[in-house]
Amino acid sequence: TTSGRCAGHVPISQPNNVTSWYSLASHVGGGASARVTSTGAVMLHLRRRHGQAASRPGSRAYLADTCVEGEPADSSSYAALSLLGKTLSFTVDVSKASCGCVVAAYLVPMRANRERGSCGDFYCDANRVCGVGCSEIDIMEANSRAFLSTTHTLEPDCYGRGSGVGGANHAFSASAYGPRGSTIDTDKPFRVHAYFEAAAADPGTLQDMAVT
Repeated sequence: TTSGRCAGHVPISQPNNVTSWYSLASHVGGGASARVTSTGAVMLHLRRRHGQAASRPGSRAYLADTCVEGEPADSSSYAALSLLGKTLSFTVDVSKASCGCVVAAYLVPMRANRERGSCGDFYCDANRVCGVGCSEIDIMEANSRAFLSTTHTLEPDCYGRGSGVGGANHAFSASAYGPRGSTIDTDKPFRVHAYFEAAAADPGTLQDMAVT
């Protein structure tokens, strides 16, 4: 575990056997911790609040080009991945995340954000959790019982309930996804693939995200 902001380095494999290394900048508190294992896996550990059955919410870790201890001076160090026309894949283990806990992997434009939020860094999202709003792509919000993918535009659809962008759409039944599930058994690690389709008329614009 680590008590500082910089929690290690994360490898991301690129085509042609190229591996890029990113720093993991953590934002944790209340006894929570973040670290990178010897295999490059990211581990977030949440501790329960006194008198509560659920684990402490709100701990995050960001990919960054560089990481220094203390609050960042500006947003230039956060990673900005180029994903249009590409697939981002990762393995996740949600076997210890029960109801009331959410394990999320998502994309927000922190490098482009110039406003420091109430959390002390440059985090932003569609629901302004730290006081700063921006568009948000949730590749995964999951636990051992549920999995959801949603794209959120800042306005007017910050909750991602518009047609084709997630919200209340369901792809799995309770028997298909979950512990000993017939499609995804959450007692075991599983692989997530997110493909980001570029618009034909504007290759610089996201048309769709397909998660498998």
